[in-house]
Amino acid sequence: MEMLIVVAIIAVLAGAGYNYYADILPEARENTARMNLKIVRDAISRYFKDNMAYPTSLKSLDSYLQQPVETVLITPLGGDAKLRLEYNSSLDTVSFYERVYVWSDQELVPAGKQIRDVRIKLNGTEMPW
Repeated sequence: MEMLIVVAIIAVLAGAGYNYYADILPEARENTARMNLKIVRDAISRYFKDNMAYPTSLKSLDSYLQQPVETVLITPLGGDAKLRLEYNSSLDTVSFYERVYVWSDQELVPAGKQIRDVRIKLNGTEMPW
C-alpha cells in the first residue's frame, strides 16, 4: 500500500514537472536563437572589418563561427525556421549612398549579393528581433 502511494506521488510530481518543462521549452529555444542571431550579426561585422565588404554567402562566415550559420540559427528552433537576408538590390556595387536594401528568403537572394544582416522567420512570421 505504501509503495502505491509513493508511486502516485511521483506520478503527480512528474506530470506537473512535464507541463512546466513543455511550457518553458519553446521560450528557451527562442532565447537561444536570439542570442545566436547576435553572434551571427557580430560575425558579419567582423567579416566586414576584415575584408571591407560584406559576405556574399553565409558559408563565408564559417571561419568566424564554430558551426555553420544555418546550424547555429535554425537547429535551436527545431528546424522549423527560415533565414531572411538583407542585401543590396541596386546594380551599383561601389556607392555606399544610393543603395536600396531589401529582405528576402535565403534561397531567393541572387548569387554574389553582399549580405548585410540576417533575420529569422519562424512558422511564416518574421521575428521582431
